[in-house]
Amino acid sequence: MKKVLVMGGSRFIGKHIVTMLKDHYEVIVLNRGNVPLNDPLVHELVCDRNHVAKLKDLLAPYRFEYVIDISGYTASQSEGLVQSLDLSQLKTFVYISTSATYDM
Repeated sequence: MKKVLVMGGSRFIGKHIVTMLKDHYEVIVLNRGNVPLNDPLVHELVCDRNHVAKLKDLLAPYRFEYVIDISGYTASQSEGLVQSLDLSQLKTFVYISTSATYDM
């Protein structure tokens, strides 16, 4: 089954995205753990994305085909995520922006 990483995923639009995906993909959600998912169909990784070294260690075993980032607020957060991913199998990276956008 194809893997999708959802950054955020426990509130607002992320919760709905995860619900739509979980029957068709292996969904891994990375969030800070403030709102537990409690969903047996979704694997939850807990990490503050601002701690890039921990993020890299946590994501190292995974190869994602799809990444949906709905929790990036700064360019450095987006850069840290990209640096933490193995891009060899990545097909699509979707960044759902806040009120700001960043030139990568």
